[in-house]
Amino acid sequence: MIQYSNPLPAGMAVCVEGHHPQLVESRGAPSSVRGLGAGAAQWHVECFQCGIATVPTTHPSLALMHWRSPPDLFHIPLIQLPRVRERMAAAVAAA
Repeated sequence: MIQYSNPLPAGMAVCVEGHHPQLVESRGAPSSVRGLGAGAAQWHVECFQCGIATVPTTHPSLALMHWRSPPDLFHIPLIQLPRVRERMAAAVAAA
């Protein structure tokens, strides 16, 4: 899996003044899920300083929308991001 990050677009709300959340594109399947091939690209927004991220989505606009949504809907602890990706990849593999 490879990831590319970019600053949020100008005018996007940040979690805390002085923090710099990033829009992250992830390409490839998680290494723990075998036999999936390249996998679809996923996007999420994360703030390393706060330790939060949005649930991965298949489109960057959805990731930005999730960032602006109430935190209890689409935000997860950053440490849970790999597990969420693994569950999503396993669901795709099982389909």
